[in-house]
Amino acid sequence: MKQSNNIVCLVLSLCSFYVHANVDLDVTDCSLKGSVSCDIFLKMERNIGDVSYKVELADIENGKKIFPYFDMNETTENVSLQKYGERYAFSKAYLDSTKAIEFITFKYNNKLLSPVRYYYIESSVDFSNNVKKWSGKECDTSAGEISEKKDGLLLQVASELCVNQIKLAYKPNKYTGNDILFYLSHIINGVENKQFPVIALDSKDSDSINLNDIGCLSNCGIDSDSTNYIGKLNGRFRIGLHLEYNSDNVSGYYFYEKMNKKINVTGRRKDKRLILNAFVPEGTETFDGLFEKGQLKGIWSNAAGNKKYPFTFYMKLIQ
Repeated sequence: MKQSNNIVCLVLSLCSFYVHANVDLDVTDCSLKGSVSCDIFLKMERNIGDVSYKVELADIENGKKIFPYFDMNETTENVSLQKYGERYAFSKAYLDSTKAIEFITFKYNNKLLSPVRYYYIESSVDFSNNVKKWSGKECDTSAGEISEKKDGLLLQVASELCVNQIKLAYKPNKYTGNDILFYLSHIINGVENKQFPVIALDSKDSDSINLNDIGCLSNCGIDSDSTNYIGKLNGRFRIGLHLEYNSDNVSGYYFYEKMNKKINVTGRRKDKRLILNAFVPEGTETFDGLFEKGQLKGIWSNAAGNKKYPFTFYMKLIQ
């Protein structure tokens, strides 16, 4: 019995760390009830052993549906609900031969639903060149409203924001080390507005599509006083950055993804230049960088001043 209690304690400790780590990453799993950061959860109608089951997005207080539609999790699919800052993402990953992820993003404040955006990203194989081809689309309307229908699954109905005959962006992919550079078609009111470049970090040899790996090579069309970034230090170490802007003053934190520990930063922005001071036990580290089309590039210096490495940050696709 004592051994059993120890195992329970270990599991609880690991679960506690997992939740804490996701908060540090500004990503919270809202699939189940229990997180104080989530106002909605994924309501599942599932029996033990079921591989196919019904899911709905529901208000965590009253249990009422957020959308008038439900969705399904089938054998080769995986549904989830996550929160990125203030924005929720309900996603369905397809695990068959063509890897793909379909998702909607929205805000839900004071029981009010914001306009909805729909995304579809896929990774197929170009057998003639033995490489993967990534492509996708982002769709919305002026109102950002999902059409009213009597039936249909949530993501299926949401996809009509694209006016389904619109194709994906199929510009050639490029590679930087293990990172993939590809394009998303931006569709508004059924008309392709532009194709914008994005990057999937460390995804060249990956068999899955992870939203936490995708950033914008431009500014993502985001206009906010709070921004989340993903990037690399010295081209190898994955790091994340959260910044809050107050005029020219900047504050926030950065973290190494393998450690999930916040390191506070403060700094000032002048035109395109941004200098951040990061406070660590050894002293003060420095990020000295320039904004280029939404990217932040520059040189990191350690507290002792005897190590300097290049860094690059990209605005996260989902904020």
